Amino acid sequence: MLHLAGRSALITLAAGAVIGVTYWATPPAIPKPARDHGPRMSQAEAIPGGEQAVRRAIDDMRKGTQRPQNHWMMTALGPLQTLSYRSADNRGDHYLASFQNGALLWNVSIDEAGKIKTVSFDAPMGPSPQDWIDNYALTATGPRVLVQVIALIKILALVGIGRLARIRL
Repeated sequence: MLHLAGRSALITLAAGAVIGVTYWATPPAIPKPARDHGPRMSQAEAIPGGEQAVRRAIDDMRKGTQRPQNHWMMTALGPLQTLSYRSADNRGDHYLASFQNGALLWNVSIDEAGKIKTVSFDAPMGPSPQDWIDNYALTATGPRVLVQVIALIKILALVGIGRLARIRL
């Protein structure tokens, strides 16, 4: 019986250590917003007509007149809240459309005559390596480790009391 109690204590101690390390390595709850890190051109301003093209495409998809297979998604995203120019690359201008229930990164390209060549969308890109460093690698660990050590001691004390009282968890 004593051998089994010793093994249980070691398992509990190891589990507590894993929980403590996991908590210590957990990023803060308020990360910086992710950025679009696609290839850039020197173009600092959007091509005229790009924002209107994206708004028109969103409205058409919401109504089901253009790309009816995406109608359900536009309905699920909710109303458009903001549409902002992000960047440009060899595929065209990129706009971030924020909806009530999500966001999409839109790409629009317009030819020299001002006619729309393509309008497409994709999920916004995730954080860059620098975003990970800024948000996760440089966190203060002192107070968080102390809280976890105290929590681990409480758990071990409860397990010990339970073993002495012969309560099985």
